[in-house]
Amino acid sequence: MKWFAHALRNVLRNRRRTLMASTVVAIGTTAMAMTLCFMLATFFGLGESTIRADVGHIQITTPGSFDADTDIANGLTPTDQDHIAQVLAGTEGVRFSMRRILFDGLTSKGESTIAIVGRGVEPLQEMRLSGIFAPITRGQLMSVEGTHFEALIGERLAQKLEWAPRELLTLVGTTESGSINAVDVLSTGAYSTGVPEKDARAVMVPLHVAAALLDTENVSRVVVVLDDTADTDLVRTRLQSALPELEVRDWRQLDPFYEQVVTLYSNIFGILCLIIVLVVLMSVSNTMMMTVMERIREIGTLRAIGFSKFEMRIGFSIEGALIGLMGALIGLALAAVLSFAINVAGVEMPPAPGRTAPYPLIFFIDLRIYAGVAMVMVLSGVLGVIWPSRKGTSLPIVEALGHD
Repeated sequence: MKWFAHALRNVLRNRRRTLMASTVVAIGTTAMAMTLCFMLATFFGLGESTIRADVGHIQITTPGSFDADTDIANGLTPTDQDHIAQVLAGTEGVRFSMRRILFDGLTSKGESTIAIVGRGVEPLQEMRLSGIFAPITRGQLMSVEGTHFEALIGERLAQKLEWAPRELLTLVGTTESGSINAVDVLSTGAYSTGVPEKDARAVMVPLHVAAALLDTENVSRVVVVLDDTADTDLVRTRLQSALPELEVRDWRQLDPFYEQVVTLYSNIFGILCLIIVLVVLMSVSNTMMMTVMERIREIGTLRAIGFSKFEMRIGFSIEGALIGLMGALIGLALAAVLSFAINVAGVEMPPAPGRTAPYPLIFFIDLRIYAGVAMVMVLSGVLGVIWPSRKGTSLPIVEALGHD
């Protein structure tokens, strides 16, 4: 305690210098905390939007189907579907599941015919996943019961077809046996996925319509939705053990874009945080160098009455830690205030590359990150003192006592 009290008095001895060093630490703390909290919010938001908008938490299909072209003949048979349903019913953490049929084909209106990428879905279950499973830009959502021959089409596909709500479209596809089949559907609305390339070819129909088009009882995949995203790895491992004959993948494996963003942001923000730490180190080191040089005679006196070099360096280390701690507390308070203000203001970021919709600028206020940043700043304060304290305490006692 006496060391702490002595160090605190020394820190407060030259308040202007301490204030300057603490200000640099505070600015660095604010920048680092907000950077890491923005990164965490981005990863969380991107992950949840990926799950809710499209892939779910986990998908199950036949081996090789994730990487192969759509082929409903190799899909999940009714027996497979029943077995999967039984396994899911006995798996803790599973909220619900739904089936999907993926298919390629053509759609035509009048003389216009365009290649499409289709999806047969269970509308009611899809709505449970995302609230509104297809963000409507024109027209209206198809009936959630999924009992009619209806369809939703991508906004860019609608523009190419010069489409108007509630027009009849013809869908053409290849059946399970390899023959050509066609069905007429009432297109109730156009929707946007946020990805222009998908919007130019996307068609969504109820599951029974896709089954009729492909003349099949198979489905392409079973999508599993969990109670908690944090349980994804655990549940995926359990399902793969219970279904060894099938292939089970989680949302990170199904959407490489998420991992690419995580890697990119981690590298960029990691370098930024390293630069911030180096600036703080140099600031504290410069402050403590001036402090030590001004107190050479004091150091010599203390050593002359019995204090060791180690004890002197411990005292200076505590001073550096106090400067880092004071700056960290001020910086974290400022980071919390700024984060709250930005979150409340509803600031939006421009669309990410390859997407059309902006997204909100959000900063988490995460106590674990704040505690970690504070520890880094305190440690930086301690490390910044090492060289000045070694230089000041290494002088012979006689030379230190006669220092001007």
